Amino acid sequence: MRLVTGREMRAIEAAADAAGLSYAAMMDRAGAAVAAAVNPLADGPIVVLAGPGNNGGDGLVAARLLADEGRPVRVLVWRRRLAGDPLVAAVTRHDGVQWAHTDEADALARLGAWLADAEVVVDALLGTGADRPLTGIVADILDAVSARRDRLFVIAADLPTGLDADTGALDPHTVRADVTVTFGYPKRGHMTWTGGPVVGKLVIEGIGIPEAVGDGPAAGAVRGGPAGGGDRAHAIPPPTLEISTAATVAAVLPPRPPHAHKGTFGSVLVVGGSASFAGAPYFAGAAAYRSGCGLVTLAVPHGIQRSLVALLPEATWLPLPEADGALDAPAAADVAAAWGAYTAVVLGPGLTTRPGARAFVEALLDAAGGGRADAGASAGQRRSPPPPMVVDADALNIVAELDGGPARLPPRSVLTPHPREMARLTGIGVDDVNADRIGCARRAASAWGHVVVLKGAYTVVADPSGHTTVNPFAVPALATAGTGDVLGGVIAGLMAQALDGHTAAVAATHLHALAGEIAAGFAGARGVMAGDVLAAVAGALEELEG
Repeated sequence: MRLVTGREMRAIEAAADAAGLSYAAMMDRAGAAVAAAVNPLADGPIVVLAGPGNNGGDGLVAARLLADEGRPVRVLVWRRRLAGDPLVAAVTRHDGVQWAHTDEADALARLGAWLADAEVVVDALLGTGADRPLTGIVADILDAVSARRDRLFVIAADLPTGLDADTGALDPHTVRADVTVTFGYPKRGHMTWTGGPVVGKLVIEGIGIPEAVGDGPAAGAVRGGPAGGGDRAHAIPPPTLEISTAATVAAVLPPRPPHAHKGTFGSVLVVGGSASFAGAPYFAGAAAYRSGCGLVTLAVPHGIQRSLVALLPEATWLPLPEADGALDAPAAADVAAAWGAYTAVVLGPGLTTRPGARAFVEALLDAAGGGRADAGASAGQRRSPPPPMVVDADALNIVAELDGGPARLPPRSVLTPHPREMARLTGIGVDDVNADRIGCARRAASAWGHVVVLKGAYTVVADPSGHTTVNPFAVPALATAGTGDVLGGVIAGLMAQALDGHTAAVAATHLHALAGEIAAGFAGARGVMAGDVLAAVAGALEELEG
């Protein structure tokens, strides 16, 4: 499902109208969806805040439908003419509706009285139309709601008023919603660190838009809006920015044929570990197995191998030479000699950034052809190129300090930085990374030629081609040590089963987030550990495939 800007959504609506789905029909569906979201929340009075344009129209339709059901409805109309507006007329003439217009001197006082008794507020003031700071009476309206926010359910139509549809920038007067019902497609602002907390639960209502208009082959054509409309002749870009869904992920999961054997499902080589971070390669390797991979080998320092065998007896082992409890440069030759037997590699879990580990990574990349020479091979000898590689954790931190940076990695590697690691790789500040996560990931993927997985709430997966997918989850239970190693293992496990890097990363981030939610269900959001997420990966797969 595509993720759109406000301007793109308006162009899609114009195209749908031109194709025969009228604005009025779309508004009826949108209003019905808002009313449906209100119904389960409470039985008491409902206050609908209706502004100009389509967003206010959605709220007025919802108000009429709720009043038709006998619900006590109060409507405050802002910046909308009373005369000649059939939506306003349907509400103001309804026996079950009390209403006021902000042009009336006592409008705010009446709103205050309504809010004192209300159980639900519908915010249909601006939606995607919020493109400047909120001032004057609209700010006063929202502040009145905020003053009573702790005893109200708030439903936002499309977006909470004051949330920028494109950037997620938030006006200080914005009221946090419990539920946001968005129309057509989710907006970029919903999937941002600033926007997510005020959106609440996001409900996506398709409002009848034909697939060919928004997602199909017709997308990308130039379509005009109504004569003189502000979006006339705006192009609808092809859907290169999407969100992952359960259906799209389930559709790409590798098949499990009944005649299969372990070789059918590929093999993963996990390279990392140290005396300080012995558990990291275990989590990555076990997660690769949980994703369906047929064989996992852990290439770890000799000194920690014995302790890990008891944790993961299903694995095979490549014990490596070490120095001071971490891998050192001589280990690179052993890894490079072995990786040709595997279908995916994870590099980095628990590696450390000690000088020996840095020398190991540099020697390994030289052996992969990403350095000055094949330093691990004797004269006239050429090793197999590395299989598809997931680069995680301290391997990313080391790469950030090497001459050439990510360009040293094998082509189309999958990099999985969190924001601080991304800041090191790109040379910009963490705040700059988080201010434009989609743009940052896209620019890096294009410049480096790798798939970039920018982790965090609403993880971004960007392909060098520009195709980008946002994971629609924000799961605080995943904010604990080791869960990133689990994600790296799931990505590699799916790549080992012949998924390309971008597809594997999209599926893995969705599975990982779902596993986090499952783990929070039995361990509590505060008590989740990486082992809980690992244990839940199989259940997440079963849920998607069921």
